[in-house]
Amino acid sequence: MNLQEFSDTGYIHEINRLFLHPLGLALAFVPKYNQLEVLDFREDKEGIVFETTNPHKTRRIYQQMINRAPDRVAALGFWHQPSLEAAESIALQKQLLSAIGLTDEKENQTKKYGEPGTDSA
Repeated sequence: MNLQEFSDTGYIHEINRLFLHPLGLALAFVPKYNQLEVLDFREDKEGIVFETTNPHKTRRIYQQMINRAPDRVAALGFWHQPSLEAAESIALQKQLLSAIGLTDEKENQTKKYGEPGTDSA
């Protein structure tokens, strides 16, 4: 696959949207030179967002993942390759969810309404 196809099919779009943009980084395809460039905006605390996203590219990539997932998981036992022990990975994911204001449903209800059987208004 050449870089033009890599860009046109949505891989760069989704790598940016899901992984690099929240970290303040981006891959940009430069057709004139047929190369990828790394853009660094890490000093921007909010990271990068697309002015407009491309739902067609997003759907295309998700469909490829859906098509590939059964064989990959059956053969390897995972979709994303683990790089940490499970307990550490779970702890880090919980820290990330907490940092962005997301917790499990019970914790959300407790924050919103108080512990069951208590008066918290």
